[in-house]
Amino acid sequence: MTRPARRTTRARRGRRRPARHRAGGLLLAVALAVIALVSVAPASPPAAAATDSDALPVQVQLDRLEPKAPQPHQQLVADGVLRNTGSDTVTRLRVVFDLGSYIGNRSLLASWSGNRDGFIGVRLTQSQVVLDPGELKPGASVPFHLSVAVDDLDLGRPGVYAFGIEARGATDQRGYGTAGRLRIPLPWAPPHSIDTKTGLAWLWPLVDRPHRGATAIFRDDALAHDLADGGRLRGLLDVAVAAAHPPATAARPPAAPGGPDGQPAASPSPGPTTPPPPAPPAPAVVPVTWVVDPLLLQDAAHMAAGYRVRQSSGQITKGPGQATAASWLTDLRAAVRGGDVVTLPYADVDIDALVRAGLGTDVEQAMFSGTDIAGAVLGAAAGGPREAWPSGGYVTTDALQTLTGAGVDGLILRSDALPLDSDVTYTPTAHTTLAVPGGTVDVVLTDGALDDSIMAGVNHPADARWAEQRFLAETLLFTEELPSSQRDVVVAPDRRWQPPAHYAKALLDDTATMPWLTPVTLDDVRATPPSDAPRGELSYPAKQRRAELPQSYLNDVAATGGRINDLESIFTDPKTQTARELFLGGLRAESTAWRDDLRTGRAFLDATEATVAADYGKVQIVSRGLVTLTSSSGTVPITVANRLDQPVRVRLAVDAGGRAKVTDSGAVQTLAAGQLTQLEVRMQAQTNGVFRVRAQLLTPTPDARAYGRVQTLLVRSTAYGTVALGISGGALAVLLLAVAARLTRRGLAARRARRVGRDPHEAPQ
Repeated sequence: MTRPARRTTRARRGRRRPARHRAGGLLLAVALAVIALVSVAPASPPAAAATDSDALPVQVQLDRLEPKAPQPHQQLVADGVLRNTGSDTVTRLRVVFDLGSYIGNRSLLASWSGNRDGFIGVRLTQSQVVLDPGELKPGASVPFHLSVAVDDLDLGRPGVYAFGIEARGATDQRGYGTAGRLRIPLPWAPPHSIDTKTGLAWLWPLVDRPHRGATAIFRDDALAHDLADGGRLRGLLDVAVAAAHPPATAARPPAAPGGPDGQPAASPSPGPTTPPPPAPPAPAVVPVTWVVDPLLLQDAAHMAAGYRVRQSSGQITKGPGQATAASWLTDLRAAVRGGDVVTLPYADVDIDALVRAGLGTDVEQAMFSGTDIAGAVLGAAAGGPREAWPSGGYVTTDALQTLTGAGVDGLILRSDALPLDSDVTYTPTAHTTLAVPGGTVDVVLTDGALDDSIMAGVNHPADARWAEQRFLAETLLFTEELPSSQRDVVVAPDRRWQPPAHYAKALLDDTATMPWLTPVTLDDVRATPPSDAPRGELSYPAKQRRAELPQSYLNDVAATGGRINDLESIFTDPKTQTARELFLGGLRAESTAWRDDLRTGRAFLDATEATVAADYGKVQIVSRGLVTLTSSSGTVPITVANRLDQPVRVRLAVDAGGRAKVTDSGAVQTLAAGQLTQLEVRMQAQTNGVFRVRAQLLTPTPDARAYGRVQTLLVRSTAYGTVALGISGGALAVLLLAVAARLTRRGLAARRARRVGRDPHEAPQ
């Protein structure tokens, strides 16, 4: 993508201050010098001011401050609300602008902004407004409107100034004085004061949470709401699309040649004339870098094709969001075409936690699956560098090794994940490198202070306007650190952020309209030379470690994953929908979405485990009872059920415990879908009687893992053993010899009797 042209360096030119403001300006400058140490010094504010601030009963909320970056001869206007959060009524209520001193760097800005109702500076009495009614009861609120001429501020060099709003009033406990304050950083960049613009790149996350377990059926229909008009994901898409493709601004129509009544205009009177207003500038384009979770893309595609939802009653109904999802997906495809896209691992799995738990293989599988799914849904737009953005912007050394081993060639990290050397006094450009075994990895660093400042307006919508002003001040101070050096800064909101639409739009508009900023993409940042500012080793804060999915939960995930692996290994076709949903269901249980909602994560894991257990149990040995061997050897039939909708391959192992020799066991067998299959195992009995045989299914994999429960059968052998057969044979032989001998004697006796003429049966004399 072609990078927007940068403004060339210009000589700074001052401006002449109006004569009517010089005297007041001198007095104000003296006053500002006196309070400078109070307003921006690193030291804590005076004890009295801190005590006063702690007890202030009125909360000041800013709703509007225009212009955001004031210019000479303009009017600075603020609107907001005063709210009495104390226990006493505030009377004699009035509101006024306060102006403090110059805030020289980002560290001072952070310190100053951290105490938002602390001391500000000199009251601009010309802006003071007495409110009507003049009292504010506890819990009540009242709007205010303030205005002051920018020239009356008498601001000096470009940069950020301490500014704010002060509410004054009286209570029974405090008397009359300051009742409330709000510090507001005020950026000041008059014409021709900016030498070089800062390139600002937005990461624009489109990330959701899982809505399915290990099946294609949705457990809720919350995604349909988020994709519809007014929903979170619809709003994020629409705001970014509008910024990247702003509508053309209509040209101002020329003035009529005559007067307002159509008659020729009167001749102008002598004196100065007001030049015609300039034509409105062409709307600026603000491209964003899309960060997408393939799980969200897949779910939207499922919905667009027609989907089913399990209601809380257990009933499964047709999902109503088909058209909504199809429309959102169509608009997204158009938005990312030709743009900059970063693809997260599938389900945005918790990379650091998984590696720590010994599940690094799941990270690799999530990355490869995510790339395939994003490519199938978005097409070529999902291609490009394989880049990883770990949750929170931090990564451990072990997780980094897993990522690089999976082919990652770029990282997106938070700036404090690679802390700067203490000697560096400026913010380097966002592009850098990180040494890894065997080479380096390209790294883009998001600005931690900016990331936090924009999220303040998301987490607390009432603070949105204040957070925007802090954002502007941060970027101007970044620019002023090295005013003649072109640098880039990258901003990354939280993955699942939900900004008010007007706030998100304002931030993108600011990127294009502030005189010190120019919008760029992540590709633009990558294309610039990396910073050579020295940085330390990877930092992984304890807070980030505590945010990970807990080990106990991941132990349960691993157990379920083991059963999923065994079940997948017996499928003859691992690409069926059942196999695919089981595999992806395991990854959904590892999503970072469950970091903040572990209870729901466990419910999804339990649902996944139930699905796996049900499918796992559909392939099992069903033979029971007694099997009889009618000879010394024979076959024992063992029946195995496959109630799945696809064929499977298993091994059958049989152990007779030494009572018989088993053959034809252990070979891979294919079981037809939805049928009972009888497998025969040959046995050579070693004894007679009844003995136990243990039958176990094994996976067809080389390691032949046990599948399912062991089934015990009883086998009866009616054949004689070898010893018994020998004894019986010997006894039979002796019997036959005895019979033969007797018959022989009787034959001889009969012959002798016939020779002497006597009856052979007669008893001898």
